[in-house]
Order: sequence, then C-alpha cells, then structure tokens
Amino acid sequence: MKVYKPQCSLPANIHGYVSSPETRGTLDIVWACVATLLLCTWTVLHLNVPIEVSSKGTAQIFCYQVYLVARKLQWMLITLIAPEVILGMALMDLFSARCTTREMLEYAREDGVPWTLTHSFLANMGGYAIEFGDEEAPAETKRCAGSDEVGLLSSSKEPVVVKVVSPKKGPEPIVSAYDETTPNSDKAIGAVAPTTALPPSPTAPPHRPSSAQLQPGTSEGLKVSQTTIKQEEEKQTVKTTTKKDGQDEDTRVMHEFWRRRMANSRYKDGVNLWEGWPMGEPRWQLHKRNELVAEKAVWASRSSDVGLQKHTTYWYNIRALSGNVWILDARQLLAARRRGIIAELPHMTEDEINDRSKSDAFVKVLAAGQVLWLIIQLVFRAAQGLTVTQLEIVTLAFALCSLATYMALLSKPKDLSTRVYMPAARPPLVDDMKELGYLGPTTFWYLRATTWMPNNSVHYLDVENIRWLRFLSRHSPLQVSVMVTVLLSVPFGAVHLIAWNSEFPTQAERLGWHISCLLTIIVPFFIMAAMMYAADVERKLLRLSLARVKVVVAYQIGFLMAIQTIGRLFVFVEAFRSLISLPTSAFITTEMGNVPHLQ
Repeated sequence: MKVYKPQCSLPANIHGYVSSPETRGTLDIVWACVATLLLCTWTVLHLNVPIEVSSKGTAQIFCYQVYLVARKLQWMLITLIAPEVILGMALMDLFSARCTTREMLEYAREDGVPWTLTHSFLANMGGYAIEFGDEEAPAETKRCAGSDEVGLLSSSKEPVVVKVVSPKKGPEPIVSAYDETTPNSDKAIGAVAPTTALPPSPTAPPHRPSSAQLQPGTSEGLKVSQTTIKQEEEKQTVKTTTKKDGQDEDTRVMHEFWRRRMANSRYKDGVNLWEGWPMGEPRWQLHKRNELVAEKAVWASRSSDVGLQKHTTYWYNIRALSGNVWILDARQLLAARRRGIIAELPHMTEDEINDRSKSDAFVKVLAAGQVLWLIIQLVFRAAQGLTVTQLEIVTLAFALCSLATYMALLSKPKDLSTRVYMPAARPPLVDDMKELGYLGPTTFWYLRATTWMPNNSVHYLDVENIRWLRFLSRHSPLQVSVMVTVLLSVPFGAVHLIAWNSEFPTQAERLGWHISCLLTIIVPFFIMAAMMYAADVERKLLRLSLARVKVVVAYQIGFLMAIQTIGRLFVFVEAFRSLISLPTSAFITTEMGNVPHLQ
C-alpha cells in the first residue's frame, strides 16, 4: 500500500494566526468517525439495575466490577451491530412508561407521593423491589386489599377451609385452600381465592386428597361481601369448557408444554449469563412460601390467564416471584399496589432519583455536539461536491439512531446500582402471581432470570390507549416491539444506500456492498414475520417434540438473524477497507474542519 505524505509550507514571518491546512489524512477520517461511534454507543446505553450481591473480599469486589463493565461492553457491541434495536427498545420503554404513569398517578395522589415519567422508567429498570420477611408466620386470615378476593394462610398441615355464605341461598360449596401440589408441606401458602377456584390441572403433579372432611360449620368459615358472592354465583353458572370448545384442551396442552419443556429443564429458572461468577451472594433468595404459591399458580393457570403472553414468558415471570425479593416493572408495581401487596407507593422525588443517576450531562452534550458536527460537515461536503467516505456514511446512520435514542430516554435514569426496597404488606396469593405473571415483561434473545430485570426486557404496553398503535391490540408487546424495530431498520439501512455509487477497491466489494445494504433493509421484514407468529406457532406445536419446535421456529429466526448480522458486519468492515481506495477529493477539508471536534 502506497503512503502519501503531504508537504505544507511554513510561514516565512511571524504571524498571529495560521489556519489549518485544507487537507485531511486517512487517520483524521478514522479518528473522527471512531470517536463519534464510541461516544454514541457508550453514552446512549441506559442499562437496568444490575444484580445486587453481597461481595466479601477483594476478589469478589473485583469480579463484581468486571461484571458491571462486561455487561456494558456486551450491549455496546450489540449497539454497534444493530443500533436500531436499541432505538426500538427505547421507544417501547417510553410508550410503556407513559401509559403506566397515567394510571399510577391515581394511587400516587392517594398515597401522597410524587410520581413522574422518571419514576416509571426507574420501575421498568428494576429499580423498585418488594421484600418479604420471615417465611414463618402464625395462621391468619387476610383479605386482599383493593379487591374482593379472600386468601388464607395457615401453618397447619390440615386444609384450610373457606366457606362462602349467601344470605339468600345459604352456604355455598366449600373451597379447600390445601396445597394439593405439596401435601406434605407444613408451610403457609397462598390459597386460590373462591372467586377464581380452578379444578386441578390434568398435568399437575400427582397429589393425595386430604383425609380431613370439609364441613359447612367449620370455624374457619367466613363471610364475604355481597359482591364476592355475586361474582362466585356468576362464575358457577358458566359452563365448564371441554375439549370440544377447545378451552380446556388449550389449558391441558399448555400444562403439558410446561411439564415437558420447562419443569425439568436446566433453564427452568431462566438464563443467568453470570451464574457461577464469584462476585458474592445475591440478595434474591428462594422464599419457601412464595415458591409454593408460585408452583400452585403455574398449575392453576388457564390458557386465558396467559393471554397474548408467550407460555415461556408467563412461566419465567411467575418463577421470578418465588424469591424473598420481587423485582417488578412499572405495570407489575401498579398491580401490586392495587391488590394491596404493598401498602403504598415508595416516596421518592424526581430530584432524588436524578441524584442517584450517574448520567453525565457534559458527556451527553459532547456526544450530541460531535454528532451535529458530523452531520453539518457531510452536508458541506455534499454541497461542495466533495467525496463522502463510506465510513462517514456508516457513522452518520449510527449518529441519527443515537440522537433519536437520546430524545426517547431523556427522562430515564442511568447507571443506577441499587434498588428502592419496599416491605410487603401481606403474603401473596395465587391470583396475585397469575396477574403479575401476565403483566410482567417478556424478553428476546435470552430468557429472563430471577435475580434482576434483564436489559432485553419488553414491558407491558396498553396499545388501546395509543391511537396510532391501536390496530396492534391483538399482538403481544414483544410482537409490537419487533414491528417497531423493523420499521426503524428501514431508514437506518437506507442511509447506507447513499454510498451506492462510491469508489470501492474491487467490483466484487461494490457488489457485496449493494447486496448487504439491501439485505439489511429486506431481511428484518422476514424476521418480523417469523417472530410475529412465533407465539402462535409455538401454541400450535406444543404437541410436537422440542426438536420439531426448534426446527420450525428457532432455526428459522436464527438463520435470518445470521444473514442480517453477516450483512451488517460486511458493511461495517467494508467501510474501513474502502479507505485504501479513496479519490483525491475525499482528502479535501471544508470550513467545518476549523470547528472544535474530536478526532
């Protein structure tokens, strides 16, 4: 490779000011673009609150710091490969936080606490957690605050009896709150409320009926409100679904899916990429009572309880509730407050949140300034007929994505390392976990773990309240997120088409650039089609073996993503390689060369 060294004459006399030369070198182009890429990919990341551990000793503290840096480098690499994915997640976070904020304000006013968009962002980051105390508790009867459900807790091995007494018709059938899935347990568990009593799942773990007889006159019986009685009577009049109408069959197949693919899987508690890394004891630990209630909630769930959620997502959301700490997003926190699991929302002002946030305004201004400098410089070069390099065009695409992401996450805290903990007002019931499992986040790429809110979470979105997304009301939040990301990938890929007629080292590389640019625009639509119907296909293929499901769903999506990644990497690598065959006009500077910038 030939190297050219420009020669610039020096002034003969002393001058007060000497302007910069009207040329730039290859490294000037490289460093200006690399500086912009690094600033964009590093400062744009607003990662969730990490795993909280109790580190002891220098080695564990060092390992924890490695974990914090490594997870950010991991997402920085993802941003370099697919910045439109980060932008899509940011927009979904914004939509979800706005929807939840409107509903949360009602309880915030009731509790006398402030609540803003920043609070909802913090909740979606896993910044709020409910902590449950000692597992042992005396037998007691509790009513769910804010609802008509009745739940019983008992430390006795005998079944707890709930009697619904109607003033008009006399005693109703008795509902047992005995934990049928663990007949030998002497721990208190949450009972299925009478209003949602469900028959045992045909695929639930086998159990033995208790020898104790349920008598109408037992002292544990209690009266419930007329509203509860009315609801119970209405539910008892509804015809139980059978295999003919499909509902009971759907539930049976769903339970069979959980039993075969989830209950005995090595990933039944999610995927923790840092499991086994010696950074200390996590604060999240299994809670015996919550674990039993979570187990019962899974097998008491009908297919209608899962709704649009993926079956795997529903499973992992409930498994995350089996510990002594519940890390909830904004929608789940709202449900926990409404159901009385917490007495009130946490009192924390927006200024206090921002004080804990490590967002550096100077760095963001610096990044925004560098992006604006790049955009204006490229406009000047195009206006003067000067060559714009492929690397500058690639950097421009990243810069535009970063600016949009900055705007979407303007109110979101950054780099928080600790959570706000709230004491639980009461132990959870089965119905509580079923609702929280439905409202909880879904994930893409890797599955949710129990000890923190993953950064790949897609939160509940009430599209009915978003006018321009209302037509997507029949789709899950993950499907909506995929569609938004695909739509964003079109303008991101289209920016690269600016270099369609640029100079390349060889004709083969020119053709490769053309094909890769088109693939990065077209392939996302096929990925969207596959992921949009992945949940439906999963439901239809529950009866098939795991290998068949992988072939039909996972392998297809994986193959398409591999093509997309290869195309994106080719564009990225070729942008640097093309620097060896630039025309002369690419090295002429513009007036923007005298404006302060990083290079």
